[in-house]
Amino acid sequence: MWIWDFDSWLMTAALALPDKTYDTPAKQIGFMRTAVEQLKNSPGVESAPRQHQCRSAALAGRHRFRLKDALRLRGDPGPHGDIRQVSTGYFETMGFAL
Repeated sequence: MWIWDFDSWLMTAALALPDKTYDTPAKQIGFMRTAVEQLKNSPGVESAPRQHQCRSAALAGRHRFRLKDALRLRGDPGPHGDIRQVSTGYFETMGFAL
């Protein structure tokens, strides 16, 4: 499944690989490497970084963290965030200065 989003200077896509075809990490990595290389070599493409949300049981979903001196009410799950990986050039392409 592909989901495309266009901006005046940026095109993004989200995809889900079929589990039967890409049933190992090696197959998934191979697909992504090939796809990114093909995108990088396409006419008009200046950069093709990638972002990946971890799906493994150990890393998937939201993870809690603590803020020093933060007050929490009973039942409040506290702050949390998703784990994501990005490739070289991702932040520069997205226009984020670090």
